[in-house]
Amino acid sequence: MAQISKALSQVRSQDTALKGVRRLEVDANWRKLKYVRYADDILLGFIGPRKEAVSILIEISNFASVYCSMDLNILKSGVVHHEKGVEFLGYKIWKKYGLKQKLLTDKRGFKKREESNRLNFGVPLDKLFSRFAERGFLKQSKLGRETR
Repeated sequence: MAQISKALSQVRSQDTALKGVRRLEVDANWRKLKYVRYADDILLGFIGPRKEAVSILIEISNFASVYCSMDLNILKSGVVHHEKGVEFLGYKIWKKYGLKQKLLTDKRGFKKREESNRLNFGVPLDKLFSRFAERGFLKQSKLGRETR
């Protein structure tokens, strides 16, 4: 899988070079942190090394316990890669790298590559169906050996 990713990266860079798109150097020290909060739930999006993400989580946990007398829920807290996705407020949120890219021309006439920043949202159906079954809205029907 890693070889395929490297090969795709090389093909993309050669393709953009042929189309005249300028490529920016990647800054190893660049970081980005965004958050969403709803009531007592919080979701952090961090672009950077995993070690730093874990240290941010530890610092937030320490701050919440010392200054706010709150403890983080260990089952809900953690560091997860965006392709695996997280559950937040009953939705599953994830982002996958795609091959869809746009080539745009800016005001100065330079071509630039733009990738989609769109997140994917979904509902975890297994949890939803089990919750409906617990409340009596659904029943399992047995047809022969199969269970529906």
